[in-house]
Amino acid sequence: MNEIEYFSTRLYVTQLMYDELVAYPTYDLIINTSPKKGNHPRGYYKMPNNVARNFIESKQGAYNWHKHQNFKQDSIPKSLQDYFIYL
Repeated sequence: MNEIEYFSTRLYVTQLMYDELVAYPTYDLIINTSPKKGNHPRGYYKMPNNVARNFIESKQGAYNWHKHQNFKQDSIPKSLQDYFIYL
């Protein structure tokens, strides 16, 4: 399958993920979440390339992105609820 897959304790996206999505425009992004604590449920995100890129692009102007080149969230973002599958 054409997928880029990552594992995290919550939703976590990085510049590296974005660069891979740009390099492989037909690949979907899979982010498996296995929280140890916090509010994020266990499951996975399965996002089409354009959805994942648009989401990451919407975070690239934020302070944390400029400082660390990443975005993390302990809950499912409203814009990604349709792409999250609970386990």
